[in-house]
Amino acid sequence: MSSYDEKSYDFLIKLRKFLSKLTNEIATFTPHYALWTCPSCKETNFTLSTDNCLSNGRYCAPDGDMKSQNNVLGKEVVYEDLTQLCLYELDKSKWLDYVEGFYNNCFKRKIENFNLRKCSESVYTLNHYDKEKVETCINDSFIDRSLSNRHDGENILLSQEQKTFMTEGIQSWPTLRVNNETYRV
Repeated sequence: MSSYDEKSYDFLIKLRKFLSKLTNEIATFTPHYALWTCPSCKETNFTLSTDNCLSNGRYCAPDGDMKSQNNVLGKEVVYEDLTQLCLYELDKSKWLDYVEGFYNNCFKRKIENFNLRKCSESVYTLNHYDKEKVETCINDSFIDRSLSNRHDGENILLSQEQKTFMTEGIQSWPTLRVNNETYRV
Protein backbone atom coordinates (compact mmCIF):
# COMPACT_ATOMS: atom_id res chain seq x y z
CA MET A 1 0.00 0.00 0.00
CA SER A 2 0.92 3.64 0.03
CA SER A 3 -0.14 6.15 2.67
CA TYR A 4 -1.23 8.45 -0.14
CA ASP A 5 -3.27 6.06 -2.25
CA GLU A 6 -7.06 6.18 -2.09
CA LYS A 7 -7.50 2.56 -3.22
CA SER A 8 -5.36 1.40 -0.29
CA TYR A 9 -7.62 3.20 2.18
CA ASP A 10 -10.82 1.98 0.53
CA PHE A 11 -9.49 -1.58 0.75
CA LEU A 12 -8.39 -1.30 4.38
CA ILE A 13 -11.66 0.24 5.53
CA LYS A 14 -13.64 -2.54 3.82
CA LEU A 15 -11.25 -5.22 5.12
CA ARG A 16 -11.50 -3.89 8.68
CA LYS A 17 -14.79 -5.62 9.51
CA PHE A 18 -13.32 -8.98 8.49
CA LEU A 19 -10.02 -8.49 10.30
CA SER A 20 -11.82 -7.96 13.59
CA LYS A 21 -13.33 -11.44 13.25
CA LEU A 22 -10.01 -13.17 12.68
CA THR A 23 -7.87 -14.29 15.56
CA ASN A 24 -4.10 -14.63 15.48
CA GLU A 25 -4.50 -18.41 15.40
CA ILE A 26 -6.43 -18.22 12.12
CA ALA A 27 -4.56 -15.44 10.32
CA THR A 28 -2.33 -12.47 10.89
CA PHE A 29 -2.43 -9.12 9.16
CA THR A 30 0.65 -7.02 8.46
CA PRO A 31 0.61 -3.88 6.32
CA HIS A 32 3.43 -3.28 3.83
CA TYR A 33 4.27 -0.13 1.92
CA ALA A 34 5.38 0.30 -1.69
CA LEU A 35 8.76 2.05 -1.90
CA TRP A 36 11.22 2.64 -4.71
CA THR A 37 14.81 3.85 -4.93
CA CYS A 38 15.89 6.80 -7.07
CA PRO A 39 18.29 5.29 -9.67
CA SER A 40 20.26 8.51 -10.25
CA CYS A 41 20.53 9.03 -6.48
CA LYS A 42 21.90 5.51 -6.07
CA GLU A 43 24.55 6.22 -8.73
CA THR A 44 25.79 9.14 -6.61
CA ASN A 45 25.84 7.01 -3.44
CA PHE A 46 22.70 8.76 -2.19
CA THR A 47 24.14 12.26 -2.03
CA LEU A 48 21.33 13.86 -4.08
CA SER A 49 18.17 15.27 -2.58
CA THR A 50 14.83 14.96 -4.33
CA ASP A 51 11.28 16.03 -3.47
CA ASN A 52 9.88 12.55 -4.08
CA CYS A 53 12.29 10.71 -1.81
CA LEU A 54 13.44 10.48 1.79
CA SER A 55 17.05 9.72 2.78
CA ASN A 56 18.55 11.28 -0.35
CA GLY A 57 16.78 8.94 -2.74
CA ARG A 58 16.90 5.67 -0.80
CA TYR A 59 13.12 5.56 -0.27
CA CYS A 60 10.77 7.12 -2.81
CA ALA A 61 7.00 7.33 -3.09
CA PRO A 62 5.65 5.41 -6.07
CA ASP A 63 3.08 7.95 -7.26
CA GLY A 64 4.26 11.00 -9.16
CA ASP A 65 1.10 13.12 -8.90
CA MET A 66 0.80 13.62 -5.15
CA LYS A 67 1.43 17.34 -5.50
CA SER A 68 -2.12 17.66 -6.81
CA GLN A 69 -3.46 16.67 -3.38
CA ASN A 70 -2.60 19.45 -0.89
CA ASN A 71 0.84 19.97 -2.50
CA VAL A 72 2.19 16.91 -0.68
CA LEU A 73 5.68 15.88 -1.75
CA GLY A 74 6.80 12.29 -2.19
CA LYS A 75 9.23 12.53 0.73
CA GLU A 76 6.33 13.56 2.96
CA VAL A 77 4.43 10.47 1.82
CA VAL A 78 7.41 8.23 2.62
CA TYR A 79 7.66 9.87 6.05
CA GLU A 80 3.95 9.14 6.58
CA ASP A 81 4.56 5.52 5.51
CA LEU A 82 7.27 5.37 8.17
CA THR A 83 4.95 6.94 10.74
CA GLN A 84 2.28 4.33 9.97
CA LEU A 85 4.85 1.54 10.30
CA CYS A 86 5.80 2.85 13.74
CA LEU A 87 2.17 3.20 14.79
CA TYR A 88 1.56 -0.40 13.75
CA GLU A 89 4.66 -1.52 15.64
CA LEU A 90 3.66 0.41 18.78
CA ASP A 91 0.02 -0.74 18.94
CA LYS A 92 -1.49 -2.94 16.24
CA SER A 93 -4.93 -2.77 17.85
CA LYS A 94 -5.23 1.00 17.23
CA TRP A 95 -3.55 1.09 13.82
CA LEU A 96 -6.75 0.76 11.76
CA ASP A 97 -8.39 3.51 13.84
CA TYR A 98 -5.46 5.75 12.96
CA VAL A 99 -5.55 4.77 9.26
CA GLU A 100 -9.24 5.56 8.96
CA GLY A 101 -8.80 8.83 10.87
CA PHE A 102 -5.85 9.81 8.69
CA TYR A 103 -7.81 9.03 5.54
CA ASN A 104 -10.82 11.12 6.62
CA ASN A 105 -8.99 14.02 8.28
CA CYS A 106 -5.76 14.34 6.28
CA PHE A 107 -5.97 12.54 2.96
CA LYS A 108 -9.45 13.51 1.79
CA ARG A 109 -9.36 17.14 2.89
CA LYS A 110 -8.17 19.88 0.59
CA ILE A 111 -6.62 22.57 2.76
CA GLU A 112 -4.54 25.59 1.82
CA ASN A 113 -1.13 25.58 3.55
CA PHE A 114 -1.64 21.92 4.45
CA ASN A 115 0.96 20.30 6.73
CA LEU A 116 0.82 16.51 6.40
CA ARG A 117 2.99 15.82 9.44
CA LYS A 118 0.94 18.04 11.76
CA CYS A 119 -2.28 16.47 10.51
CA SER A 120 -0.85 13.01 11.08
CA GLU A 121 0.28 13.92 14.60
CA SER A 122 -3.16 15.26 15.47
CA VAL A 123 -4.81 12.01 14.32
CA TYR A 124 -2.44 9.67 16.15
CA THR A 125 -2.71 11.81 19.29
CA LEU A 126 -6.52 11.50 19.05
CA ASN A 127 -6.02 7.74 18.87
CA HIS A 128 -4.02 7.82 22.12
CA TYR A 129 -0.58 7.13 20.70
CA ASP A 130 2.24 8.66 22.74
CA LYS A 131 3.84 11.29 20.48
CA GLU A 132 7.23 10.83 22.15
CA LYS A 133 7.16 7.07 21.53
CA VAL A 134 6.19 7.60 17.89
CA GLU A 135 9.02 10.09 17.37
CA THR A 136 11.47 7.75 19.12
CA CYS A 137 10.42 4.87 16.86
CA ILE A 138 10.88 7.05 13.77
CA ASN A 139 14.23 8.46 14.84
CA ASP A 140 15.61 5.15 16.10
CA SER A 141 14.77 3.49 12.78
CA PHE A 142 17.47 5.61 11.08
CA ILE A 143 20.76 3.74 11.30
CA ASP A 144 23.47 6.41 11.01
CA ARG A 145 23.11 8.74 13.96
CA SER A 146 26.34 10.59 13.09
CA LEU A 147 24.81 12.38 10.08
CA SER A 148 23.98 16.05 10.58
CA ASN A 149 20.50 15.25 9.28
CA ARG A 150 19.76 11.77 10.59
CA HIS A 151 16.93 11.40 8.05
CA ASP A 152 19.52 11.39 5.21
CA GLY A 153 20.74 7.91 6.14
CA GLU A 154 19.50 4.36 5.81
CA ASN A 155 16.34 3.38 7.66
CA ILE A 156 15.75 -0.11 9.08
CA LEU A 157 11.95 -0.13 8.74
CA LEU A 158 11.85 1.41 5.26
CA SER A 159 14.64 -0.88 4.01
CA GLN A 160 12.68 -3.90 5.19
CA GLU A 161 9.52 -2.64 3.47
CA GLN A 162 11.43 -2.00 0.27
CA LYS A 163 12.98 -5.47 0.40
CA THR A 164 9.59 -7.11 1.01
CA PHE A 165 7.99 -5.14 -1.80
CA MET A 166 10.71 -6.13 -4.27
CA THR A 167 11.18 -9.79 -3.24
CA GLU A 168 7.44 -10.52 -3.22
CA GLY A 169 7.19 -9.25 -6.79
CA ILE A 170 4.29 -6.93 -6.02
CA GLN A 171 3.49 -4.86 -9.10
CA SER A 172 0.41 -2.99 -7.91
CA TRP A 173 -1.32 -2.06 -4.70
CA PRO A 174 -3.29 -2.58 -2.69
CA THR A 175 -2.39 -6.24 -2.80
CA LEU A 176 -3.40 -9.04 -0.46
CA ARG A 177 -1.15 -12.05 0.15
CA VAL A 178 -2.68 -15.21 1.61
CA ASN A 179 -0.67 -18.42 2.03
CA ASN A 180 2.11 -16.99 -0.14
CA GLU A 181 -0.29 -16.25 -3.00
CA THR A 182 -0.69 -12.67 -4.20
CA TYR A 183 -4.16 -11.27 -4.97
CA ARG A 184 -4.62 -7.94 -6.64
CA VAL A 185 -7.39 -5.99 -4.99
